[in-house]
Amino acid sequence: MKSYGQYCPIAAALDVIGERWSLLIIRELSFGPQRFTDIRRALPGLSPNLLIDRLRLLDEQGVIERRGDAGMSSRAVYTLTATGTELLPILQSLAQWGIHHLPDPSEILNFSPVAAIRTALFNGVAYRFLPPEGIRVSLEIDGMRFRMLLNGPVPWLRGGSDENADVKLKISAADLVRWRQGRILVGEALQSGRIELSGSKVEAFLDVFGFQAAPAKRPELAIRSIAALKAEAN
Repeated sequence: MKSYGQYCPIAAALDVIGERWSLLIIRELSFGPQRFTDIRRALPGLSPNLLIDRLRLLDEQGVIERRGDAGMSSRAVYTLTATGTELLPILQSLAQWGIHHLPDPSEILNFSPVAAIRTALFNGVAYRFLPPEGIRVSLEIDGMRFRMLLNGPVPWLRGGSDENADVKLKISAADLVRWRQGRILVGEALQSGRIELSGSKVEAFLDVFGFQAAPAKRPELAIRSIAALKAEAN
């Protein structure tokens, strides 16, 4: 492993996690334990040999650990250690910064609802606004239904609907990301039905994901309630 050779905490951190693909491997493990094949499937541009090397380095640095059979068995899984889990807020901050550098989703072929959720709702989450009991969210994205629970360092996501959800959101995959990027005018989208949002904890949901922020070019559209959003669209 190459080192920057500087007595600097940033350089020291990059010595551990700065190799290409390392942070994306950590991103995948932030969703829970993963098998070698799971990581390969999520990172198709990463060769098997390079993945083996990156996993070994991260293991040696105490960022991840391997559980299960010795050797590269399909039953062995990789998971974040306590040290690795400390990186989650850093990943969140990077994602919150990076989402504004993504191209419009319309430029991405086969942009799936799951990809949209992971891009828009798994990153940059302001947990300080989360109610103590958490938020249950029912999502309908391009006709696919999901259940999400916000009550920990990483949102819990499963397929299916939740009729008793605190928040219900219906939106397209592309618009979900555009909304998070501030590319669409939320009030107009709600008024037209492009976004459907309801529930008892809508305001907390907006705060947790920063959706209350105004689009960059329209600071006067900063929102505080669904009623205000719709009123501004008229």
